[in-house]
Amino acid sequence: MSTVRTCMVDTRADLDRWARHHRAPVTVVEDTWDQITYEAATGDGEDLHQCRYVYRFPERQALRRWLRTWVVGLAHDVGGADCCHVHTVTIDGVVPSPDRIAVLTAALRTKQERRAVCGATTETLTPYAVVRLAEWKG
Repeated sequence: MSTVRTCMVDTRADLDRWARHHRAPVTVVEDTWDQITYEAATGDGEDLHQCRYVYRFPERQALRRWLRTWVVGLAHDVGGADCCHVHTVTIDGVVPSPDRIAVLTAALRTKQERRAVCGATTETLTPYAVVRLAEWKG
């Protein structure tokens, strides 16, 4: 039976200290318009230790990120059926075609997360929805 032990810390410095002590890399496990969740994990298949820190953006910064976040729907064919994937993508900075960057980012994420499951690749994914989160009516 495997055991997972999770701790939550109050600062990024606390997470970094925990990670150094356990010799564990810190990764981003969730990135939304209003917060980023960081995690460090260590252990074998039987005993997993993980520590998380959630950084919540100040309200003004979160609202700016909300305005730069896109909802991207992608689809591809799997044995004659549509396989759909939806991602939210926040574009940092000013870029010439933020909608195009959002589609490319969502396609890369889908390939990375789902290729082994459904065969999704950047070449086979077709966007069916590309909408700013602020305009999303879903």
